[in-house]
Amino acid sequence: MTTHQKIASTIVALGMMAVILYLVRKRHLREEFSLIWLFCALAMVGVVWFYPALVFVTHLIGAVLPTTTMFIFAFIFVLLLCLHFSISLSRLRTQMKDLTQKLALMEARWEEEKAGKGTDLEENK
Repeated sequence: MTTHQKIASTIVALGMMAVILYLVRKRHLREEFSLIWLFCALAMVGVVWFYPALVFVTHLIGAVLPTTTMFIFAFIFVLLLCLHFSISLSRLRTQMKDLTQKLALMEARWEEEKAGKGTDLEENK
């Protein structure tokens, strides 16, 4: 990998880190998700500056080219990211169901109390 490629890739990774930190600061991205993306940006820098390690891993897993290894790891990363989001969505769906049920119970209780007070007022007249 040439020096120009290393510098350009590092600038892209640092730019990605800056965007992530900006989104966290503006509260458009939560901290728990920012850690995932910051790790991704750091991995980009690691691959660029430790290219021989990527070549070693490529030979270790039996791949032909380092780009194949990067593609495999990117695919695994996307699968893990989808799994993480599925878990988060499942948790949120359960919370929403619980809150909806609690709200329905509270509204029913409020309507009962409202109806009970209305009959008491009519009896007092």
